[in-house]
Amino acid sequence: METDYDDYSHIAEEENDNHFSVLTESDIKLLQNNDINHISSILSISKATSSLLLSRYNWNITQVMESWFDNQQKVQKITGLSSNQSQIQQLGFPISSQIHTCDICFETFSKDDIKSSWCGHPFCIDCWNQYIDTNIDDRNFFELRCPQPSCNAAVDEDMIYQLANYNLPDSSSRLNHDVRCLCYHSFCWNCGEEAHAPVDCETVAKWMGNISSDIVISTNTWIIANTKPCPNCKIPIQKNEGCHLMNCRLCKFIFCWLCLRDYTICRKEHCKKLNVEQVQKLQQETYGDEIQINISRNLERDTYCYESWTKNEISRKKALSKLIEISSKVYITSLSISREKPEGYFVFIKDAWKQIVEGRRILKWADVYGYNLPENENAKIEFFEHIKGMSQVALDKLQHSAETELGKVLNDGSEKEFCDFRSNLINLTSVTKRYFMNLDKELENGFDVVSVKKYTGVKRVSRETGDNSNQNRNTRRRSGIQV
Repeated sequence: METDYDDYSHIAEEENDNHFSVLTESDIKLLQNNDINHISSILSISKATSSLLLSRYNWNITQVMESWFDNQQKVQKITGLSSNQSQIQQLGFPISSQIHTCDICFETFSKDDIKSSWCGHPFCIDCWNQYIDTNIDDRNFFELRCPQPSCNAAVDEDMIYQLANYNLPDSSSRLNHDVRCLCYHSFCWNCGEEAHAPVDCETVAKWMGNISSDIVISTNTWIIANTKPCPNCKIPIQKNEGCHLMNCRLCKFIFCWLCLRDYTICRKEHCKKLNVEQVQKLQQETYGDEIQINISRNLERDTYCYESWTKNEISRKKALSKLIEISSKVYITSLSISREKPEGYFVFIKDAWKQIVEGRRILKWADVYGYNLPENENAKIEFFEHIKGMSQVALDKLQHSAETELGKVLNDGSEKEFCDFRSNLINLTSVTKRYFMNLDKELENGFDVVSVKKYTGVKRVSRETGDNSNQNRNTRRRSGIQV
């Protein structure tokens, strides 16, 4: 197959002068399509299958070709492809029977309303819609598998497009603009800031501007929350320790911190402590009418969000450093030698830390998302805090296991203890990933499930009683509730 390189003449000219090339998103899409067509032509497979293979091997054509011709069956197995070439091309149920039972909702359907991958596990179109809607995003577009838990059959691009419940963009385009380099640095292709999905670029720009201009914790709000005006010269004064006798450094006026009167009068007539409302009224009269009475509450909210955002960023950077450390050849080789296992056996440690880094990143920007939620949308705020809290608990548990328990097992654990720990960490990583996929999706959808779904009175699907309401089933799936 010939590739049209004339479209990249402008890139070649730039390389001569700058020793590097700048690719637009359309350039990258065209390069991807060329690679897909090339693999499809050489191996005589569909373009959808070519996309699965290229994604599995990080879009390295040479590695795909070498692996395929070296051990085709092994490649098909790890990619989730059928060893039967005719089944690779087939969409739909490959059995001639006219009536089938869906393996998810257990309802019976005609052949036309049942679909499956090459494995033959039958699912109705409605269940396919919900499954793809719940599980697909731009980071796992080529990783979707048959809904049957024990099945590894791949769900290819053609099936996703035909069975999705909504319009999907082309797979070679990104649903968001996050780019991740091999060195683990991630950034937004659109705005150049660090990767921030699912928060949009405009929100990020506003947040970063707030931080740089000290609006998040502004001077005015801090003054209102932490000072009182001098009764004589009106300058803000902070009391951080000592008794209630105050001496203004500017005008030298001596007064009582509680009643804001001349200290000699306070002692003679006894202190008449001002209550909160009186202090706030005095602050308004002194500092200006534009200062709102609820400024202390706003400051507390701003401070909480900023501190949580900063805490997750610090944790993300520490986790990233750990990920880079355990990804080194020296680290993996030493584990392989000490445990007498192949290097690939220890990839679960790297996967766990990759999920920790990604989880901290999502939590960081989820804080910004929550900060911008309207205060009157209580249902969304409650649901947001709920799914964010569940994700945080899962991530903390995963990080504790990868940080603390791993060290103990590596140093003192027996072979059986290490195998058990490995299985547990793999499971924790998978569970944590599922929580964050759900959080990420709800943030991207703007918690639309809260505004259109009601959770009171929803019945469980019972296989014994035959209660298979599509509406109830869809409500649970979209909200992430498992039966």
